[in-house]
Amino acid sequence: MLSPLLLILAWIVVQMSIRDQIGQDNKAYLFACGFGVAALALHQMTSRSLRLVWARRALLVAAIVATFSVAIGYVFIAATSWRNAVASAPERTYELYRSTGRGRMRATEVTHQRANGTLLEGGYRAPVRYAYACTLAQRLTGDYGFTWVRVLERSRSRARTELYWPIRREECFSETPLSSLPR
Repeated sequence: MLSPLLLILAWIVVQMSIRDQIGQDNKAYLFACGFGVAALALHQMTSRSLRLVWARRALLVAAIVATFSVAIGYVFIAATSWRNAVASAPERTYELYRSTGRGRMRATEVTHQRANGTLLEGGYRAPVRYAYACTLAQRLTGDYGFTWVRVLERSRSRARTELYWPIRREECFSETPLSSLPR
């Protein structure tokens, strides 16, 4: 029942070990494998049958070995995918922040929006009129559907004591150097 926690640990290791912001991380496969192993273990725990006990034990051992293999393979594939990722041409984007969750489970989601409203991470959001940070970023496309976003330059520092003045679309998506945008 606890072996799916190993899959969560593998996902955390990938998140913490790669310095670029993750776009697509294929965590759905990890969750599907974890739920499958947990369902199998729960089914075996509630079973009262004494038939083929050795086969059921072998099945559980195989599920645990498979869980370890999937966790190690996920970390290895993500690392090699990041190492061999192909970078797109750098482009100007708005850096948008959105908070999700409450209390200790609060997290900030960062996305990078192009001038036409598409997101560097993938997807679309209605174009915003202004934002508080403009970046020069590029998308890294790796094998097996992994993607990352690398920020090369940011319009301002992220110090907590600064006042953030909004940056208009005309300023961000122009030829103006990022360092000269309003602070």
